[in-house]
Amino acid sequence: MTNLLYARVLMGLSLGFHIIFAYLGVGIPLFISLAEIIGIIKKNDNFLIFAKRASYALVILFAVGAASGTLVAFELSLLWPPFMSLISKVDILPFALEGIAFVVEAIFLGIYIYRWDKFKNRILHWLSSIPIVIGAFASAALITSVNAFMNTPAGFSIVNGKIINIKPIKALMNPISFSEIFHVVSSAYLATALTISLIYAYYIIKGKKEKYYKSILNFSMVLVLIFSLLTGFSGDLQGKSIAQFNPEKLAATEGVFHTNLGVSERIGGIFSNNHLLYAIKIPYLLSFLAYGAPNAKVLGLYSFPKSSWPPLFIHYAFDFMVIMGTIYAGYSLLYVFILFFKKKRILLYNKINLYILMLLGASAFLVVEAGWISAEVGRYPWIIYHVMRIKDAITASPDVGFIFYLMLFTFIFLFFMMIFLLLNFYKKRPIYRDGKIT
Repeated sequence: MTNLLYARVLMGLSLGFHIIFAYLGVGIPLFISLAEIIGIIKKNDNFLIFAKRASYALVILFAVGAASGTLVAFELSLLWPPFMSLISKVDILPFALEGIAFVVEAIFLGIYIYRWDKFKNRILHWLSSIPIVIGAFASAALITSVNAFMNTPAGFSIVNGKIINIKPIKALMNPISFSEIFHVVSSAYLATALTISLIYAYYIIKGKKEKYYKSILNFSMVLVLIFSLLTGFSGDLQGKSIAQFNPEKLAATEGVFHTNLGVSERIGGIFSNNHLLYAIKIPYLLSFLAYGAPNAKVLGLYSFPKSSWPPLFIHYAFDFMVIMGTIYAGYSLLYVFILFFKKKRILLYNKINLYILMLLGASAFLVVEAGWISAEVGRYPWIIYHVMRIKDAITASPDVGFIFYLMLFTFIFLFFMMIFLLLNFYKKRPIYRDGKIT
C-alpha cells in the first residue's frame, strides 16, 4: 500500500474504534445522573443500583477512551503534519478547552465513584454527577466543532499562501458547528440507550427475573424514543447545512447526478454507469428536505469536476443510517405506548421482543460508523473543504507502514484489555446472590 492509503486506513480504523468509547463516554454520564435522581425522588433502589454499577463501567470506558483518543492525537501529528500546522494556527482553541473539560470530568468522576456512600444527603452526591455530564458534553462538542471546521472552514484567510486574519472564535463557531454538534451528541445518547437496552434484554432472556432488569430496560427504551426523535430532528438540520455548504456531498449521498428542480428523495438502488437504478423515489422530497421548497433546485454531481466527487458508496451508508434511525423511533414508540398498559407489559418481556431489542442494540454502533463514513468519506478529496486536499496533507516520512502496524496492534490490545476488565469486574460483583442485593 502507498503511504497515503496506509494513513487513510489507519485513521479510519482508529476513529472507528475511538468513536465507540467517545459516544459511550458522552451517553453514560447523562444516564447515570438521570437514574440517580429518579432513584432519589422515587426512593427506588433499582435506579440507584444501575447508577452505581454503570459508573464503574464508565471508569473503564473513560480510561480506554482517553488512551485511544491520545493515540488518535499522535496519529494526526505523525501522519498529517500540514493539516495540523494549519489547525494549530487557526482552530487550536477547541483542543485547549477540551483539555479543561476532560480534567473537570476526571476529577468529578473520582468524587462520584469514591464518595458514593459518604454523603448523608444523596442530592449532594447526585450534584457531583452534573460536572461529569457537562464535561462529557463539552468534550464531544468541542472536538466535533473541529470536524465541522474541516467541513466549513472559517475564521481565517489565505493570501499568497499565508494564513492571515485569524479569528479563533469564528473558527470554533463555524457555519455548521451547531447542527453537527447537535447531531453527534444526540446520536451518542441514542447509541448508549440502545446499548443499555441490549444488555438488559440479554439479562432477561438469560432468566434474570428480578424487577431491577425490567425497570432499567424500560428506562432505556424511553430514552431510545426521546433521543431517536432528537437525532432525527438534528439530522434534518445537518442535512440542510450540508445542502447549503457541501453540495457535492449532498449529491453523492442522495445519488443525484443531474441538476434539477423538484428532486425526489432516493432510497436504496444500485449505481451503474453514473446512474442510480432501482431506487425508491419519493417525488419532491429531497428538494423540500434540503431547501424547504418542493420545487427547489438541487445540484447534481455533473455540476462539479469529477475529481471532486465523493465516493458514491456513501449513499448506502447514509441510507442504512436513516432507515435504522426510523426503525429505532418507530419501535421505541410502540414499546413506550405498551408501557402505559400494565396488563399488556408482559408482551414487552417475551423472547421475540427481547431478541428484537438485542438486534436493534447490536446495530447501534454499526449505524454510528455508517454515519461517520457518510460524513467523513463524503468530504473526499478534501481534508479541509476547498482549502487542503487529503493528498497534500500526508507526511513525507517513509515510516507510515510501521506506524500503521504499531497502532493497529495497540488498538487490538486496548480492545481485549477492556473486555477482560469489564467481564472480570462484573463477574466478581453480581447484583443479586440468592435473590438478594449484594
